[in-house]
Amino acid sequence: MVSARIETTFFSTGTPKFIRYIDAGYEWNPNSTKYTFRAMTTELESFSSSSCKIKYTGNWVVPATGLADLTYTTYHITYKVA
Repeated sequence: MVSARIETTFFSTGTPKFIRYIDAGYEWNPNSTKYTFRAMTTELESFSSSSCKIKYTGNWVVPATGLADLTYTTYHITYKVA
């Protein structure tokens, strides 16, 4: 699972607005026996007050065994203000 930390503010009307991109990462359970995406690089592609697009590049690994797919995969994820 990939994630991003984005500073957000809320107006008095309850409307959210992105303020700044902080960083991105991924969830990692070293004991997992299932393939898990391991991000090697994360790159901010675009940012606005309502959208943040991040590029994650990495590979799929079974953490408990170290079995890894050596093919690198890139995902472009866009986070949007709800």
